Amino acid sequence: METRGQNKFTLFYLLYFIFLNIILTTDVGFTAPLIAKIALYFGVERIYVSWLISIMAIASAAFLPVWGVIADIVNRVKLIFIIVLSGAFVSFLTIFTISFHADFWIFGVMRFLAVVINASLGPAVFSLLVDLVPSKNRGAVIGWMGIAGTAAVGLGYIVSGIIPPLIYGSDFPLEFPFWFDFFAGLFFCGLTFRLKEPKRGGTDEGLRELYEKGETYTYTLTFDGALDFFRNPLNRKMFVFQFLIFTVNTMLGTYFITFLEVQHGREPMFGTIWMFIIFGIQLVGQIYWGGQGDKNFREKKDGRLLTMIKSSSIALCFLIPVFLVPFNFNGGVGLFYLFALILAIGSFFGVGVNPNSGVVVADLNFPEVRATVNSLMFLAHTAALAISAPLFVTIAESTPLNYSGTYFMYISICLPLALLILLSMRKSIIPGIEKIQVELQRRTEF
Repeated sequence: METRGQNKFTLFYLLYFIFLNIILTTDVGFTAPLIAKIALYFGVERIYVSWLISIMAIASAAFLPVWGVIADIVNRVKLIFIIVLSGAFVSFLTIFTISFHADFWIFGVMRFLAVVINASLGPAVFSLLVDLVPSKNRGAVIGWMGIAGTAAVGLGYIVSGIIPPLIYGSDFPLEFPFWFDFFAGLFFCGLTFRLKEPKRGGTDEGLRELYEKGETYTYTLTFDGALDFFRNPLNRKMFVFQFLIFTVNTMLGTYFITFLEVQHGREPMFGTIWMFIIFGIQLVGQIYWGGQGDKNFREKKDGRLLTMIKSSSIALCFLIPVFLVPFNFNGGVGLFYLFALILAIGSFFGVGVNPNSGVVVADLNFPEVRATVNSLMFLAHTAALAISAPLFVTIAESTPLNYSGTYFMYISICLPLALLILLSMRKSIIPGIEKIQVELQRRTEF
């Protein structure tokens, strides 16, 4: 796990990070199929499980900046090894917590530790990828990472919502998915030894001459440099944009199965299968829109932003009205198929922002702060989850809106606001990107 002399993104790196992302993020997919089962097992109301989800998000948010700073300072490959090993150990402790019928709060502590550990993965991996892949190709690679994230949630659904009932029946052991995390973590600990640490900023055009001369980029993270995130209005806009988008993504992913279970009386396995059918299109969408973003970026520096505007505009035309489709399972099954089709199309376009937004953020910031900036952007994700999870369930279960009406309300507010933010960035995105590369070239002259 030593520092390498030259940056090179190989097939092994691509496959490693894809499957690492899949394995360590399956944990996110455990929650949705198990909300009702966790509540029943520990004898608590569903709202308490939602509050646990919110607390986990808050914990992730609290530690993300710390992990981002660490990833900008230390050897990121070694950090990833420690993350994976620690995650496997916490999964093992969680198994014991469940097996010995501990109190719900002890189970909550285990989930707290798991999310704190996993929060460190995003900034470290993102920073590594940016240093291994040139900007003109990053969209496609981030798209593959997005596929990994989507597939991870799907795998989580399989491991927690489909495989256990098939093996054990409806009364399956709650420990099952955590055994999967434990053994997968141990496996990836071994693979991590094949990684090598790349040079920071090694793929930036502004630093090409520096590295061609065999010199090193010596700028490192400083407190003042970290504060540049808040001084840059484009960063602030991207933060709010990601908060709004992730609010929609979180509610769709986390509570879709519960929506079918509570509002329509379907079994969790039924909801899990339809989750795959409807949102599986996002796997294709991640790659397509990542590639489109790269193509448009090579033509013009604001190409990724224009790609995001296009995909978001089309997505809201499908995602806003879809929850007004009045389907039921007592003679209205045909309308359910229509609902599923519209939601799938909307998801295909909606996922277009995922592979492009992260690359835009990387282009707008210096190499020595990208892990920190990425962690701050992840704060938007965790803030969306922490605020929205309990609020969504409270509105859905305490008002006549129910789950479908609450979805409609959330999406009708968040998606148009997110689109307006993107439109407000059109005139400033190109100067913002060029400013970073010009400054990098200036730094090479000293």
